[in-house]
Amino acid sequence: MNDIYETINKIANANKKRENQSGYPVDKFPPVMSELIDTLHDDSQIPMEIIGNAVLAAASMACQSLVDLELSHNTTPELCSLYLLTLAESGEGKTTINKQVMAPFYEFMDELYADYEHRLSKYKGEVELWRIKKKVLEREVSSAYKHPDEEEGESVEEKEKKVRLHIDNEPQKPKRLTLIYEDTTLKALTDGMDVCSHGGLISDEAIIFFKGYTNDKFGILNKGWEGGVYAHKRADGTDTLIKPCLTVSLMTQPRVAKDYFRKGEGIAKDVGFLARFLFSEAKSTIGNRTDNTDFSRSRKCLNIFHDRIRALLSQQKEYITSNKFSKKTLTLSAKALAVKKQFGNEINDKIGLESSHIKEILSKSGTNAARIAAIFHCFNDNSNNEISPEHMTDACDIMRWYNEQAKKLFYFTSEDYQFEMDVKEIYFWLEKRFMHNKFIPIEFNTLRQYAPNKFRSTGRLKVIFDQLVAQNLVVYAQTRPGGCVYILPVLSRNIISQSGNFYYTNPSDSVAAQQAVLLSSGVFVPAQPQPGTENTLLNKPFFQFKTSRDIHGRLRNVNINSR
Repeated sequence: MNDIYETINKIANANKKRENQSGYPVDKFPPVMSELIDTLHDDSQIPMEIIGNAVLAAASMACQSLVDLELSHNTTPELCSLYLLTLAESGEGKTTINKQVMAPFYEFMDELYADYEHRLSKYKGEVELWRIKKKVLEREVSSAYKHPDEEEGESVEEKEKKVRLHIDNEPQKPKRLTLIYEDTTLKALTDGMDVCSHGGLISDEAIIFFKGYTNDKFGILNKGWEGGVYAHKRADGTDTLIKPCLTVSLMTQPRVAKDYFRKGEGIAKDVGFLARFLFSEAKSTIGNRTDNTDFSRSRKCLNIFHDRIRALLSQQKEYITSNKFSKKTLTLSAKALAVKKQFGNEINDKIGLESSHIKEILSKSGTNAARIAAIFHCFNDNSNNEISPEHMTDACDIMRWYNEQAKKLFYFTSEDYQFEMDVKEIYFWLEKRFMHNKFIPIEFNTLRQYAPNKFRSTGRLKVIFDQLVAQNLVVYAQTRPGGCVYILPVLSRNIISQSGNFYYTNPSDSVAAQQAVLLSSGVFVPAQPQPGTENTLLNKPFFQFKTSRDIHGRLRNVNINSR
């Protein structure tokens, strides 16, 4: 009976709307997209970040060939394509979602391939007839050369002209179009964009990308976002100019991406490559998923979404096959422009504060927000060319979420992170010294002399010790006004004994016998600079202590135990 109730509860829970644990801004998407993201998450329990990025990538690819965006500060219209990077562990559902969401594009590629096969078959017939006719014309010219006096009608010059004209009209072999590039080389990507300059680099396991060809080749990828011209040398030695327009959606395991960030992010950020991306790290749902056999809600939403994608693709088929694109230029309404300006001011404030380590990414976030708004406008089939303030507001909210994700992912490049590493390094170094001298106070200047080289600047070391004092890990003390400053270890209560109103350490092989004092901050520290309890000229009791209550200014909370 319990099994029956358990089954009923599982079915009931599977049909409930699941809590958005990641805080992904799904409610800021247009209804067709938000309902798809919600239902796919509810039915599959795949992380919402994976689904949201796949939906954004599909919408970007569907709209990038149809619209561009004119911003007030730029006379050249912006592309409306997005670059997205999703970090998710293996087994989270990256491949499953990509296949489902991107299905219309693969159908469209099959359609383009069928057209290519038809054109190729037609070409084979035409080129064979062209060759036959070429031979006939060549024989006529050859005969005219051998017997110039016997020719009647057309002159030799006219026959030569007919040969040249025929050569000029040689049928051109059709080129196979590619819209989606997955595990591809840089050469294949560039050659493909020479045939059709609009496409998508879509990979649900982008290991090859991060470990292979693109780690120092960002030219065409940068141009594919900004819309510039890329000079390409073809295999036959001829030069051509490509104006690439790319949607990039890369999904990979966190370890792969973070390893790349640490080794190659300096290069990538310097050339602006990473700055163009919308970053997200999926919060794992593995271990919290329940069995579900009813996918009717998500299938219904997928069908609606796919129908819209197909409609947009049908509008651009001629552009794609001819590689000649004619786009509608969208503009921001006055109110939408005001929203973007306010968002820009907010971003500028953050660049100067806690998000300075992602300033390159933040500097592009206003443009990315405008692109998202343009995609929403296009996807909603709005007939006018003005983007509403509602779309712009929603796009800015979405970008705020992505900016927070980038802030966390690249935290290791921040000054705060480096400061935390410095604090930990000094703390563990100091801990070893205290253990070596049996937890006897040490003069600050002595510590500065023996500290690792990079910390021997008095100012830098003082800031680190202030942080340790603020966290009650050490204490400052002096035996007289203006005297030398000592760094005191915080003593464990387990080694303290009380006799009347006095406290003493329990001496052992690791702790020296000394008098201790209980400070108002609640910690025990040595009462004198030297072991023992005698009050001599060189071992006067400390009269002034500086504890966590006395440290002010900008302080962090450094987790000493995290490595």
